[in-house]
Formats: sequence, structure tokens, C-alpha cells
Amino acid sequence: MLLALQQMCAELSDVCLLKAIDQFPGVHDGGRLLNVFDPEALFLEIHPSERSLELAAEFHRHKPDLILIGYARQCDRPRRAQAAKAGVADVLIAPFSTDEVRSTLVRAFQTRPPEIHRNLVAYLPAKPGNGASTTALHTAGTLSAVGRKVLVIDADRQNGVLALRTGVSPTHSLDEALATAHELNEGTWEYRRHRADGYDLLPTAQRPAAHGFAPWSYRRLLRFLISHYDNVLVDLGGVPADGSETFLQQARAVQLVTGADEASLFLAERRREELRALRLDELRIETVDAPARAADEAASGGLFSALRRRVLAHGHRDRRA
Repeated sequence: MLLALQQMCAELSDVCLLKAIDQFPGVHDGGRLLNVFDPEALFLEIHPSERSLELAAEFHRHKPDLILIGYARQCDRPRRAQAAKAGVADVLIAPFSTDEVRSTLVRAFQTRPPEIHRNLVAYLPAKPGNGASTTALHTAGTLSAVGRKVLVIDADRQNGVLALRTGVSPTHSLDEALATAHELNEGTWEYRRHRADGYDLLPTAQRPAAHGFAPWSYRRLLRFLISHYDNVLVDLGGVPADGSETFLQQARAVQLVTGADEASLFLAERRREELRALRLDELRIETVDAPARAADEAASGGLFSALRRRVLAHGHRDRRA
């Protein structure tokens, strides 16, 4: 089983297998192994002997946030309960597939309590056009003007336009940063970031996202970024379901940008329900008014202003008809 598991992990491009050990370590050696390799997740054979569960409990005590996945040829319900009590998130029963390994890992990461970053704020519109992007950019400009080191992430992976709005010609993107999150360092980040008006920008890819990323890719990326910036601001087009929800779950606050119109107020409550489904504490959801139209147009530029007038005029004619 160990060899098969190694091969499956090698097939997963976003999983890096640090070490495979073909025998249980001795008493008190588990903590030493965690200190040496510092893994995010660990696969452990659930053996008929009690040593496997003793080792699981030892790993869990030493590193409570470590994700423990068991694997076994057989594991009845009482044994699963014992494994869960020892800190094992789930148990794979042989024969299992690469897809099962990945889905089990994803579920375990999704159910782990998220780490809340005090310098991370997400911006979310109640409905498209409410001005969440403008609010994020204005906040970034204000913070950078008082000497803060600020990063803005365009996390609208389908329709993000912050590069266009800030005049940045992107050569690297959020998708690329996520794909290489495991190797980010001072040098590799230096050429991935883009400089905007006094702050850094991580734009979305120029083509709409074709696939999602695993939650560990987002967590690795955020762990690096929040240690290098005073403030990280994330602009989202809506409540995502492609993995980007990690930005919301780990943010200190989610700024829900809404307008005074009936549609905005109605959809704001729907957004709150979606955020609560992601296990966000109500205290972290802050409703803010959309920016003034004049400020929005000034930030958007002539093309967006003209486009908005044409769309609104067209909608007005439809209503009269």
C-alpha cells in the first residue's frame, strides 16, 4: 500500500511528498520527525497493532493543525472511531485511487478550522457593479499613502479587471502564483508582483480560469504573502466555489459592498447566507456603502464610464418597452 500511495502522490502535481517511512518510528520519535519535515498533512497506516493509533495521538498532540489521513486494508466502524479520537481526519480503504486520495485531502483541508490573518481583508459586492473593486483600490491607495506596504489581489478569476483599471500589463497572475505557491520566496515573488499606484498588485489571469486549485495552494500562498505585507486586500466578484473561498475564510473581515437600491439590499442578505455557509463568523462580515458615482467614474476611467452609460441607457429603454 505504501508504494501505491507514493505513486499516487507523485501523480498529483500540487502535492509534494516529503518522505516515506516503511516502519513506525519509535516512542517519542514522532515529534522529531515533524520538526524535521514540518508537513501540512501526513498519511499513516492504521495497523491492527495499537502503535499506529498511539503514533497518531502523538502526532496530533505535537502539531494539532496537522492533517492526519489514515489508510488500511480493513477498518471497521469501531476502529474508525478510535482513529478519529486519536486525531485521524479520515481513513482510505485499499484499494483506493488517486482521485480518492486527492478528494480525501481536499475534504480534510476544508473541514480544518481556518487560520485567520489579521492583515487580510476581502471585498465582495452584493451585486455586480456595486463598487467593491473601487473600494479595494481606494483603500490600497489610502494605506500606501501613509507608508503601509500593501498588496491587492484580483481574485475574480473569471472576470477580474484590476490590471486594466490600474494600467498594469500583467506578465504573471494569481493562477501562476497558486500553481507555484510551494516554491515562493523573496526572489521568485519579486518578479511575480506588479507595481501599481504605490502598492503591489497580483492580477488575475488574462483568460478566465479553467480549473480550481486545492485549498492547500491558497493557504501556502497566503502564508507567504501575509508575512511580507502590512495589508493584503482581496477583490472578489462574488462568493466563489473554485477554491478562492479560502480568501474569505481566512480574512479578518469581509467588506460586503452594497448600494441603497432594493436589488443590492436583497442580494446583500443572500451574500450573508453564503458567507455563513462558509463558516464565517457574523462579526467578520461588515456591510459598507458603495462608493459615490463620481469617485467610481474617476477611478474607472473614460472607457468604463462610457460603457456604463450605454448599458444603463439600454436597460432604461428595455424597461419602457
